[in-house]
Amino acid sequence: MGFSNSLVDTSLFIFHQNSHLIYLLVYVDDIIVTGDNENAVNKFIHCLAARFSLKDLGPLTYFLKVEVQPHPAGGMLLSQQRYIMDLLHRTNMAHAKPTSTPLPPGCKLSLDMGAPLVDPTHYRAILGSLQYLSLTRPDVCFVVNKLSQFMHQPTDVHWKLVKRLLRYLLGTVHHCLLLHRHSLCSVHAFSNTDWGETRKICPPLEPM
Repeated sequence: MGFSNSLVDTSLFIFHQNSHLIYLLVYVDDIIVTGDNENAVNKFIHCLAARFSLKDLGPLTYFLKVEVQPHPAGGMLLSQQRYIMDLLHRTNMAHAKPTSTPLPPGCKLSLDMGAPLVDPTHYRAILGSLQYLSLTRPDVCFVVNKLSQFMHQPTDVHWKLVKRLLRYLLGTVHHCLLLHRHSLCSVHAFSNTDWGETRKICPPLEPM
């Protein structure tokens, strides 16, 4: 139908023809379709419906545990609030005391801190669930990455830090990611070292 596979994401297909641009994202049997022309998008959906059994759920609101809401200023708000609350209820942390930071100040993690857990299954399962939050919560990516380095032999101290991270998520459950409609396709990276602060601005990304 004129779509080409994205070089960045094998699940993304792009149609660019006659000034029309359509994006098709496929995840098993869940599909997102969007584009710059509503009539062209609807025509494509009708073409798919003629060959496959489809259920059109309308405008995007929830996809792979990510909530999507339109923003008044133009753009979308991406949130995993429902996913976080499900995780907190599953770990009996929904009524815990929130904390303002994901890790204690000056905390240095090591393999030999604390006593090894008798059964690390629960630790590994929770860390696996937390890794999925990297979609909308970049503020916890570093901590989740560090705690995941001890999956083979977690200790009671590591488990306490996981619970602290859950308490941080409880206090920041309403945090979300805003994608502006007219944002520039450029990446800004910041790094803070012990001896000073540096900044690097990457060149704009090439269009797909």
